[in-house]
Amino acid sequence: MLWFGESWQAPVCEEEGHVETPVGQECFGCDKLIEATDSGVVLPFEGGTEDPRREAPYHKACFIRSLLGNIV
Repeated sequence: MLWFGESWQAPVCEEEGHVETPVGQECFGCDKLIEATDSGVVLPFEGGTEDPRREAPYHKACFIRSLLGNIV
C-alpha cells in the first residue's frame, strides 16, 4: 500500500511506500479534493472504460472509516 503526507507512525508508513501527495485529486471516501497538507493512502483502482483511473487516494480518516465504519 502506498501512503502520502506526514507519517502517522502506522506500519503502512514505511519509507519505500511513501509517494507524493495527490493534490487536487478526489478522495474516494468523501469526494473532497486532497490538499497538500493531507495524509492518507493510495490504493490500486480499476474503474473500467467509464473511469480510467488506476489509483484511488483516500484521506487517512476516510480510509480508516471505510474499514471500521462511522462512529456514532
